[in-house]
Amino acid sequence: MEKVNCKTLFAVALLAVAVIDAHATSWRINNDVTKHAHFTDINAAMASEDVVAGDTLYLDPGCALGSEQTITKQVTIVGTGYFRTGAPHVSAVLAGRLNINAAGTKLTGVILNGGSNYINATNVTMERCNINGSYLYVNSTNATIRQCFVCAQIRGKGESSNASMGCVIENNIIETNISYGCICQFYIATIRNNYIRTNYSSGTLQVYNHTITEVDYSQINNNIISATKNRNWVLSDVDNCTLSNNLLSCDEGTYSAYPDNVCFGTNDMSSVICNTGSNDEKYQLAEESPAKGAANDGGDCGPFDGGYPYVLSGLPLAFPYYTQANVGSVARDGKVNVSFQIKMQNE
Repeated sequence: MEKVNCKTLFAVALLAVAVIDAHATSWRINNDVTKHAHFTDINAAMASEDVVAGDTLYLDPGCALGSEQTITKQVTIVGTGYFRTGAPHVSAVLAGRLNINAAGTKLTGVILNGGSNYINATNVTMERCNINGSYLYVNSTNATIRQCFVCAQIRGKGESSNASMGCVIENNIIETNISYGCICQFYIATIRNNYIRTNYSSGTLQVYNHTITEVDYSQINNNIISATKNRNWVLSDVDNCTLSNNLLSCDEGTYSAYPDNVCFGTNDMSSVICNTGSNDEKYQLAEESPAKGAANDGGDCGPFDGGYPYVLSGLPLAFPYYTQANVGSVARDGKVNVSFQIKMQNE
């Protein structure tokens, strides 16, 4: 009978894990050096020759990056979601300005607390992120902002401008008290299945007080759109847009050019959303909400329906699981049975 050398098998297993780790496409980031992550921040990862396009950067639970971060390689950055406490869902936060300068970059489950953040490259996706501060500047084409909780203004480069063309803003909860509204200055955009509300209450009625303004040649469908100070301050300068099946807080007939919408004549949202629970839970539809069944596909208006229903707490699809190997042996019937168990990151 051929003998099995358990020490040799154990060494082979460790070598295999080492090889996997050496060629890993996933990296941990944690500003706490005692956690022995691969990098202390995103900037360090971008500066490393080991990190290449297509890699994934996992922000450890509790990771808090206070300085400005700049993404220069096409990577996926995965946080832990938001509005949750306790391991393993302790928040990962980018507290300084974020500059996304690499095409095809994706962020998911990340909290952005910088005053302003910038998308400067094409085909960038922000998904299930908590975006705070004053502005999210979209300075490039084909950006996707999806399933996010946004407390900032989403601002393009200007109406009739190719610089912000082809962007998709869908299934988000967006509330801001910034003048110029919640969404402005986009061209050939798709804005659908969002809850969008401006809480700006200063000054008199002007273009920049409206919830959506300066958006051209765009599809605006299946949204809940309202304004706090004046229920009619919802849309302004939305030229050549297809705007239908939205639930608007304005009075009937305010936007007669767009008849295929529901105008419910109040900025009181108590009949529209449930307003119970914490944070994003309260934006789920009330039992008798007029948003139910009002979408162009027969579904509901707002972020919890449509192609990418909003996910509470922004939990990302991928969550970090670190590589490990367990080797054990059991003697039975004169034979040595060796078992291996290897758990790798969930790509």
